[in-house]
Amino acid sequence: MKKFYNRNFAYGAAALLIGAVSFTACSSEDELSNTNPTYDGESVKTQFAINIPAAAKTRMTGGNTQEGGGFLGMYDIKLLPMTAVGNDNVGFTSILSLDPIVNNGLENSHKIYNDVSIPVGTTNFLFYGAGGENVASAATEKFDEGIINANVSGSNTSNISFSLEEAKVEDTAGESAKLVKVLNAVESVSGWADKKEDGSTLGKLYKSFITLKAGSANSICKTLETLYNQVDGLATGGESTEKTIALGIQTAIKTDGVFTVSDGPAPYVLSTTLTYPQNMNMPDGSASVAFADGEFTASTTGVSNGNMTINMADICYPASIYYMANTPLKATDADNITWPTSLEDWTGESAFDGWGDKVLPTTHTIALANAIQYAVAKLALTVKCSTTPLPDKKGAYVNVPDNGFTVTGVLIGGQPQSVKWDFTPSGDAQTLTKTVYDKSIVSGMAAKSNSVSLTNYTLVLDNKQADAQKVNIAIELKNTSTSEFEGADGIIPVGGTFYLIAQLDPAKGSNSESVQNPYVFMQDYTTTANLKISSLANAYNCIPDLRASQLSLGLAVDLTWKTGLSFDIDIQ
Repeated sequence: MKKFYNRNFAYGAAALLIGAVSFTACSSEDELSNTNPTYDGESVKTQFAINIPAAAKTRMTGGNTQEGGGFLGMYDIKLLPMTAVGNDNVGFTSILSLDPIVNNGLENSHKIYNDVSIPVGTTNFLFYGAGGENVASAATEKFDEGIINANVSGSNTSNISFSLEEAKVEDTAGESAKLVKVLNAVESVSGWADKKEDGSTLGKLYKSFITLKAGSANSICKTLETLYNQVDGLATGGESTEKTIALGIQTAIKTDGVFTVSDGPAPYVLSTTLTYPQNMNMPDGSASVAFADGEFTASTTGVSNGNMTINMADICYPASIYYMANTPLKATDADNITWPTSLEDWTGESAFDGWGDKVLPTTHTIALANAIQYAVAKLALTVKCSTTPLPDKKGAYVNVPDNGFTVTGVLIGGQPQSVKWDFTPSGDAQTLTKTVYDKSIVSGMAAKSNSVSLTNYTLVLDNKQADAQKVNIAIELKNTSTSEFEGADGIIPVGGTFYLIAQLDPAKGSNSESVQNPYVFMQDYTTTANLKISSLANAYNCIPDLRASQLSLGLAVDLTWKTGLSFDIDIQ
């Protein structure tokens, strides 16, 4: 996620303290004399504090993921009083909405609230809060900051759910249709298809042209640019039939002015104002074309590579920072509290000495016994090339540019369609069909030869399953070299976008904190993937299906990112 402002991630752990609380009845005048004067027969208005200790500073791409410290604020804060430990199908008595906290709204790492009513008999709380100061609205903000759609409602945990937001918008300008019209105009140039079996240059170019799969405006532009220059010699000096066909191809490429050709001399450069499918918030590799029955058609459900396809409708914005806690409470009659100012003080063994475990009619102050956690997981990703040059599918070698292949996106497959009240998936592995698309990449990230890139951070949802799943991810790169090359599904032109796939296998990851039964993405944990490129043979024009190995992502979130699984992967 990009536009990170250099702001920093806060600790994922917060503690909530609540002052005088509500109750239902008193059995004596002495008890009544000790009650809070705001008692209305059912509740008492209270004072409480949320403690969010700041971590050491680091940098969704640091800032928007609160990597290493800082605090971006919190909004849509919900507190759910309960009389039992939070679990599936457990009821809660009410949903309390708390005022948001701005990113500089903490004093000594805590926030004091007043006049909040809590029912007597409460023993536990669920706590939810979205990171930031307000919900992201524009697509740019959603890519930069992430977004989670929250449904905290009803009176039972079964009513609560959270989900990623699909990123796709409609192609209202009809850019896909305009591109396909040009492709079909070029293919149907009189006499060109007749050359496909005669072994001529035009015949070879035709056979190559109709294998085109990449359907983005940029990829089609680069393909047509190459074709325009390849036929230019015939257009100016070939025999009459070849010259007529070549001139026809060059004319067709300029159909409706979709593509503009630079003035000579050769080589000519094509340009276009179309951005499809980026105009739909989609990565270039999600758009594909196929040639069948004498014409090109476009698809938003991907191109088939065996059983590997991707559907634009399954591509989502990254997750945003989100907090939760499922915690018992500590209660005291005291109302003159000196609030702790560090995470250690809040969670120390003696923090609540003498406090009770239940809200009574005499209670004035409440503390959440457990720390608030991050409810999302984080991927920290780096990439490098093992050497230069790198071989392509046909064994030709491509020199890695000095500045590397620019990384323009990261895609993470196997995300859940929705998660439950505890931010774990609400279905089995068959429902892990969503793909997170992070195009807000840290500035300057590139795959260089023998040089590790900057680290990019992406937030995702927990994908916990009974059996830890393998997770496929894709990195999106630009061919910034001076050579086109052959990839897994065709030619990657100079300036074109390509994708390399890595698999995160929990059985092969290193576990620095000795977590029991780790899976790839765990709430409140960072999963590190260090990628190494040793070949371009498996580069894709179009994004393969990232569900192929039934992905599983999971993070536990308190207020400091813990070290999750770490992977060092050689991309062959």
